[in-house]
Amino acid sequence: TSTFTPDDVTIRDVPSTRVAIMEHRGDPATLGATIRRFIEWRRAAGLRPSTNPTFTVWRSDRRPVSPADYGVDLCVGTDQPIAANGKQIKVGEIPGGRC
Repeated sequence: TSTFTPDDVTIRDVPSTRVAIMEHRGDPATLGATIRRFIEWRRAAGLRPSTNPTFTVWRSDRRPVSPADYGVDLCVGTDQPIAANGKQIKVGEIPGGRC
């Protein structure tokens, strides 16, 4: 286990980030398939990890009592217009502020 001190924490103000979102809802055992679809879509859209940050937003407990209650949003930051190209992609924003 790691022990952290206040000196290990950096607090900064960050701008809001416009993102494309692929939702995963349901059994966490199928998350890998959603991640593969997200990566495939991101590549096709030309959104590279080196230029477009990737975010994972948990919408539920990581291990909910019922697998049907599991929820994760896979996000990629972009200021480009977002084309779903047949995938289930939503446009969203991760709010800025003090982090």
